[in-house]
Amino acid sequence: MQARYYVNRLVHGTTLHGKQFLEEDLHRLPSSYYHASGPVGMVMRGYNRFNEKEKRWPALAVIGLGTGTVAAYANGEQKAPDGTVERPGQRLDYYDIDQVVVDISYNQRRYFTYCEDAKKRGVDIGLILGDARLTCDPSNTLNSESIPAEKRGVPRLRPGEHWDDDGLDRNGKPNGAYRNPLPKPEYGPALMAGDKYGLIFADAFSSDAIPVHLITREAMMIYLQRLEKDGIICVHISNRYLDLLPVLSNIVSNLREHGVYDSKGNPVEKVPNLVGYHMSDDDEIAPGKSRSHWVAITRDVANIERMMNVPLWESDEGSLDALGTALWPSADPAMMAASGLALACRGISEEVAKKAFVEEKRTGKMVARTKWFPLDTLHDIDARNDEDKARLAQLEKDVGPLKEKVADLEKQLKALEKDYEPLKQEQEAAEKNAAALEALLKDARTADKADVARKLEEAKKKAADVTPKFKRMTEEKETLTSSLAWWKERRDPLALEAARLKRRIDSLEDRRKKIARVGVWTDDYSNLLSVFNR
Repeated sequence: MQARYYVNRLVHGTTLHGKQFLEEDLHRLPSSYYHASGPVGMVMRGYNRFNEKEKRWPALAVIGLGTGTVAAYANGEQKAPDGTVERPGQRLDYYDIDQVVVDISYNQRRYFTYCEDAKKRGVDIGLILGDARLTCDPSNTLNSESIPAEKRGVPRLRPGEHWDDDGLDRNGKPNGAYRNPLPKPEYGPALMAGDKYGLIFADAFSSDAIPVHLITREAMMIYLQRLEKDGIICVHISNRYLDLLPVLSNIVSNLREHGVYDSKGNPVEKVPNLVGYHMSDDDEIAPGKSRSHWVAITRDVANIERMMNVPLWESDEGSLDALGTALWPSADPAMMAASGLALACRGISEEVAKKAFVEEKRTGKMVARTKWFPLDTLHDIDARNDEDKARLAQLEKDVGPLKEKVADLEKQLKALEKDYEPLKQEQEAAEKNAAALEALLKDARTADKADVARKLEEAKKKAADVTPKFKRMTEEKETLTSSLAWWKERRDPLALEAARLKRRIDSLEDRRKKIARVGVWTDDYSNLLSVFNR
């Protein structure tokens, strides 16, 4: 029987912004677009690790609060038995402009508890209220050197804890209630101009009307200025009406060529190796999971190899429960370890990884490949098309003589079969006639046996004349058939590869036209209508 789970969901119009399990042993699990078995879970497993050398976690930023689900991944402060801090709490900053969403998901635990739970674990969590294009920009006026150092920086609001789980309702019964009076706002260390993030999640583009200014070339420049050298920008592009993949492809291509500038037009850095990968995850089997499409952008592909090549589960014990929930959604996650289901999941994942490792003839450390694919940029498409066209030209050159030889053999075989069938019928008729006459000669009732004997001799002579011709033609046919099969075995693989290359070239040409039509989104918003799905 399928297990039933109860969740709170945050929905605006037709757009789901997140959800959270109500069960006590499940409510800390990330869900919806941030599920542990989805793209975000892969990024977190590959990148969200403690830096032993610098004694810190990579700072996290999320543009678009939603239900605050990313806070489920944030690591809290860890203390030794004597009370000293062994590992500081991870920094997590949310950017949002909607006070209503903040009041629902951040300042109370009545509906969603991700943010307050993170605060209680010792996570350095903060909310930066306002337009993320302005508040995230290192050149924000609040970071001006003219402001005294103690007042400088963008304020980071702590979760307000406006809801009291032990409060009394309006009838005086224990049912939870808003605190009265509400606690005063509490702020953490401000966001300074030099602060950097290891991971930036831009999740503001799933609704029917997206904040376009957060996904332009200039916006991406701001994110890159806030990103650590080996950091990753993850953009959630799931949308019913807009295809944002070519938008990001063109932005990556443009920044790779022209570099990053600040808001005043001053050059900041060159990013010649800037790359983008995307993953569309349509799997919704796991409880609480929603399908999602994410793009990961970083300065060098080496930065995301950990994301694309996830180690085997045996080296990541903390992910076993999530894997088990994904594979056996009807099982209660609380009983995963006790039932041994986690070990079964690990064994299955190991066998799948080993099989793929052998089939793909890979060497080195054994890892399980994920389904991240590079973004198609015009430059990359042209390079692949040039390579494919060169290979296609060589294939056509190689397959041409083979096609001619096959055609010649088929022509010979067709001409042979034109004479073969009448001769076969003639040979069969002669043998049948001789057999009938021989039987008639042996029949005691036959009156004129001398005439039958004469006719039998004539039939045997005719059969003797036809049989060698038929045998030679049969041998010739078998030789031609065998030769034709041999040449086809050499032609067909090359012809199939050529046909596959032609289809891929045509497909890339179609994608190239689409990407070229979209162009580069900039702050002049001159080509926004080009992304509507048609």
